[in-house]
Amino acid sequence: MKKHLRFSLLAALVLTTVSATAFAAEEAKQEVKPITKVMLARLGWVQSMTRNIAYSNYEGVAKDANDLAAQTKKVGDASAAAFGKEKNLAISGLALAMADAAGKKDGATLSVKFGEILGTCNSCHAKLRDK
Repeated sequence: MKKHLRFSLLAALVLTTVSATAFAAEEAKQEVKPITKVMLARLGWVQSMTRNIAYSNYEGVAKDANDLAAQTKKVGDASAAAFGKEKNLAISGLALAMADAAGKKDGATLSVKFGEILGTCNSCHAKLRDK
């Protein structure tokens, strides 16, 4: 009886391992779209800026805002769609203004620009979601 129990447990372990490995391999095969990579980078900067604003880390805010500005300008300049170009370039300009405010340690202006960035992001996401 003990032998059968060990064999059953070993077989279950092997099947679980094989299933988990197959599942992991299938997950790895799923391709991440380029726009998803772009949006995940933006999410990272927004989260980092939120944290840096909370801690009055103006240098960190300026770095993230400049990185966001550069990426959105690059995407906006390359965008064939007028709406995408407009939104990306708007975010780029707002992010540059935010970086400038951070350089001056002007928390009030920085917060306003950050709110405008989030509003611009939301307006684009709402349009795409409601499509």
